[in-house]
Amino acid sequence: EEGWELPDLLVVDGGKGQLGVAVRAREDIGVPDLELASVAKPRTTATGEEEGDRVFRPGQKNAIPVRAHSALSLLLLARDETHRASNTLRKKVGRKRRLRSELDAVPGIGPKTRGKLLRNLGSLREVLSATEERLIEAGATRRQAEAIKATLGDHAAVGADAENAEETAIENAFQTD
Repeated sequence: EEGWELPDLLVVDGGKGQLGVAVRAREDIGVPDLELASVAKPRTTATGEEEGDRVFRPGQKNAIPVRAHSALSLLLLARDETHRASNTLRKKVGRKRRLRSELDAVPGIGPKTRGKLLRNLGSLREVLSATEERLIEAGATRRQAEAIKATLGDHAAVGADAENAEETAIENAFQTD
């Protein structure tokens, strides 16, 4: 961005693969002189050997083992804090994504009503095929039941889309990312 100075060093979280992506990105954006390094977490090799934290640099075949040094410790702390923050965000976004439903497109249907309907009727397919009266018995108001029918129609009209949406919702509910 105009007016910003490039850093002296750009540190990437990961090993050789992530560093390779950063090298290509550096070239793509036209800053080939930007210094790069990647910091990889400890791992066990295929031979069972324990490797501690390692630093990779472009053009160097072997990793640089991290020894006790305050500057390197700062890099590790930055990496660990970045992991914590990104994992927290990923979990938060993942939770929201898993809770999405076709019912979210219906005006006046919030998480509580959606939960009641799915709990009482058992599936999105059943919600879509239910009559307005059945939706009301399951926890929707008359206005909400009318909105569901107006927005999503009957199960027969939705057909395979409802089945696909339900399968997608089930798959999303059990994703671990």
